[in-house]
Amino acid sequence: MTTSRAVTAFPQLPSLVVLVVAALCFSCGDQTDHGSLVPDRVNAVRGLTVPSDAKVLSNSGPTLGRYSATAKWEYETGSAKDVYLSWLNQQLERDSFALKSSDELNLVFTKNSQDESESVIVKIAPSNQKLHVEIAFTIDSD
Repeated sequence: MTTSRAVTAFPQLPSLVVLVVAALCFSCGDQTDHGSLVPDRVNAVRGLTVPSDAKVLSNSGPTLGRYSATAKWEYETGSAKDVYLSWLNQQLERDSFALKSSDELNLVFTKNSQDESESVIVKIAPSNQKLHVEIAFTIDSD
């Protein structure tokens, strides 16, 4: 009897329950789709930052957190520092990244879009006629 009274007193209750359940299911689907796009995004940024002559030393990630994803890669290139930095800047600018900060051997590029911010942190070190490069890429959901 209590259930029938609740339904009589709140005739919209069954519809409301269906809407809440549907909204929860749709939000779960969005998270899954977002998570499945992260590896593609990491690969796209990796492709922008690794020159064709590079010898890849390591790749890790993406590692997914609750509101973020990170990936790192490391390589050596035969390019001179100035040539590499110019090339890297052009590559990342094409993908709407902006140089946020830099010094001689460290650069930070950022990009904000929709509900996310992305950062590319670049550390370079000249080594035996080569340039040693470490990159950390992060996606943060706002």
